[in-house]
Amino acid sequence: MSRIGKLYSELGYTGKASLEFIRAHQLLIQGGSKIAEIVYRTHYSFHLLAIGDVDTSKEIFESTKVAWRDVPAPRDLLATVRNYTQHRMLLADAYLTLSYIRAQTVSLDDAIQTATAALQLLNKCIKVVQESHEKPTNAEKNPFMPNAPAEREITKLVFRESQWMMACQTSRCLIHLADLYMRKGTGHETKYFVKQAPLLAQKVMSPHLFFKAFLCASEFYWRSGDLERAQTELENANRAGLRGLDEIRLKMMIANLAIANKFHEVALRTCDEAYHLVEKLMTKPPMLDEDETNDDAYECLVLQRMQSSIVLLK
Repeated sequence: MSRIGKLYSELGYTGKASLEFIRAHQLLIQGGSKIAEIVYRTHYSFHLLAIGDVDTSKEIFESTKVAWRDVPAPRDLLATVRNYTQHRMLLADAYLTLSYIRAQTVSLDDAIQTATAALQLLNKCIKVVQESHEKPTNAEKNPFMPNAPAEREITKLVFRESQWMMACQTSRCLIHLADLYMRKGTGHETKYFVKQAPLLAQKVMSPHLFFKAFLCASEFYWRSGDLERAQTELENANRAGLRGLDEIRLKMMIANLAIANKFHEVALRTCDEAYHLVEKLMTKPPMLDEDETNDDAYECLVLQRMQSSIVLLK
């Protein structure tokens, strides 16, 4: 449930996310593993950051270190490739959450350093999993040992499963690093990640990551003054065909480009469309549960901030 809560936070439905984290905490109290506790704390820390409670987010994250010490690192990488991948993915997720925290509490440089650590961890994990996939199994080394094909098939299955998960997480790191470097104003590094992020996002075939990568690239070229390239990347982002918050983000970028090109009527019309979309989402959010009666569950701080941004843009 904590994973669902984090997804709601990323979408902007912070009230709905809060309900999921309450349910996850209740299940954790009844009995859960250290891994489950770490996942909950890491995701809850991310959620607290999304609703603006930076201090508590930092406190929750710091307290997670105690639980992490009790998690044994797997040793036999071939036999426990799935456990090894989950262990490293969890650690990378923690680094990424810490990067978001440090971007608001310490500095962009610290946030970049932490996000880079997450990326390096994922790259190493990908290499280890690749090597374990290519390495001959015990059964293949010994012709007298039965079930060699079955052991190889299991290894292939774990490799394919792990490869997709790690690619998605790596894509998130690349997009986050592009955003951090862009906020810092470092053009060379930003351009590198802006080029890499869309390439990987297309390979993992995730519409949300695809959209975020190209939208980030469009914003970079817009800020750099390359309006033609910004328009091209924006059109690429639009190919994802997403709705909801991402559609609003797309329209706000369209308005920014229209202003830069001095198409003021287009900018005003697009701002009005974005504002109406915000009002519609705040009235009837997606993924509505029929048995849900708590109106506070649909509070959306991201939409409220977007509404303010649109007014300022106009």
